[in-house]
Amino acid sequence: MDFTDSLRTEIREIVREELAKSQPDPTTTLISTSDAGERVGVTERTIRRWIHGGRLTAIKAGRVVRVDPAELDKLVRRDGRVRGTANGGSLKNGNQAARDLTPEEMADRDCA
Repeated sequence: MDFTDSLRTEIREIVREELAKSQPDPTTTLISTSDAGERVGVTERTIRRWIHGGRLTAIKAGRVVRVDPAELDKLVRRDGRVRGTANGGSLKNGNQAARDLTPEEMADRDCA
């Protein structure tokens, strides 16, 4: 095997490793943007804004967009509180009080 073949083999291996890192865990259950919005008390449009703005990563297959619920929860924990829509408008179903709830408070509310 000459240098060129060796280099090609090494590059292929690096590319495979990097692609494997970028793929979602196959055991992860992804949720729709609508379900994601319901999960954190915001509209689907807000979830799509977060995706478009780079705050939330989405998995796209054609027109189908899915979100990892663990990443969504991490975003909400990182930001501290759900802020609702970008312009401070009302939340889905008119639930203004949900805007001031932490994720833990939302979980308590939803499990009660």
